[in-house]
Amino acid sequence: MRITQGMMARQFLANYERSMQRLDRYQAQLETGKKITRPSEDPVTAVMTVRAQAELRGIAQFERNASTLLSWVQTTDAALFEAQDLMKTLREKMVQASSDTLGETAMKALAAEIRQIKEQFGAIANTSIGGRYVFGGTNTLDPPYVEGAFQETSDNGPATGNDPGSGKYGGNDAVIDVALKPGIDLPLNVIGKTLFNTQDKDGRTFFAFLDQVADQLEQGRPVGDLLGALDEHEDRFLTTHTTLGAVEGRLELMLSRLSSEAGITEELLSRQSDVDIAEIVTRLSMQENVHRAALATGARILMPTLMDFLR
Repeated sequence: MRITQGMMARQFLANYERSMQRLDRYQAQLETGKKITRPSEDPVTAVMTVRAQAELRGIAQFERNASTLLSWVQTTDAALFEAQDLMKTLREKMVQASSDTLGETAMKALAAEIRQIKEQFGAIANTSIGGRYVFGGTNTLDPPYVEGAFQETSDNGPATGNDPGSGKYGGNDAVIDVALKPGIDLPLNVIGKTLFNTQDKDGRTFFAFLDQVADQLEQGRPVGDLLGALDEHEDRFLTTHTTLGAVEGRLELMLSRLSSEAGITEELLSRQSDVDIAEIVTRLSMQENVHRAALATGARILMPTLMDFLR
C-alpha cells in the first residue's frame, strides 16, 4: 500500500486527538478529584456512585430524624424527672397531713401548697420544645393543660375534659412515630392523656386527685385515705419514665449505628469515585511527556514536502 503524505498527516492528527483526550481526562480528574466526570466514561462506576450518594442522603435524613427525636426525648425525660421530684414533695406533704393532730391553720397552709404543686404539674404537662407541646399527642400546637384541666380531643369534634366549658382544644392519645431506618420506627412522644388523665380506682384523674387532696385539707380533714391513690398515680409516672428511658437507650444505639453506616458508605463512595491524586499526577506528567514527544516527532515527519527538495 502506498503511504502518502496526507495519510501520515491524518494518522498524526488522530493520534494527536487521542493524546489530547487523555490529557484532558487526567486534568479533569485532577481538578475534580473524581474518576469520572460523565456517566458515559464508566457507566458501572456512575451507577454505583449514584446509589452510594443516595444511600448517604438517606442516612443523613435518618440522622436528622434521630437528632430531633433525641431532643424531644431528652426534654420529656427532664420533665418526668421534675415530676418524680414533685411527687416526692407531694408525698411528704400528704404524709404530714395524714395526722389528726394538725390544726386548721396548718391544714389550710398545706392545702395551699398542694394547689401550687398542682399548678406546677400543669406546667410540666405543658412542657414544650421549639414551640411544640411534648404531652399533647399529635396536637403539639395547643397546651394540653388549660384552665385547671388536662384537655383532650372529643370524638365529636369540640374539646372536652375536666373543664368542658373552656372550649379549648388540648391533647390526644395519638403516637408520633419517627423513622430511623426502613421498618424501624420509634415513638417521639409520651401520651400525656394516659399520664395525666388515667383514672385511679376511685375514678379520679391525676388533677382531680390533687383537687380532692387540697379540698379535704381546706375542710380540715386528714388525707391519709388518699395515699393509696397517690401510689397508683406515682407508679404510672414511674412506668412511663422507665419506658421512655428504654426508648432513649435504643435511640442512642441507633445514632451510633447510623454514624457507623455513614462512615462505611462514605469510604465505599470514596473508593468508587475518588482518584488517587499521586497516581493521577504521575499519569498526567507521563502523558505530557508522551504528548511533547509526539508533537516533536510529528513536526519532523510532516515538515518536509516536495517543495523542500525542489528549491
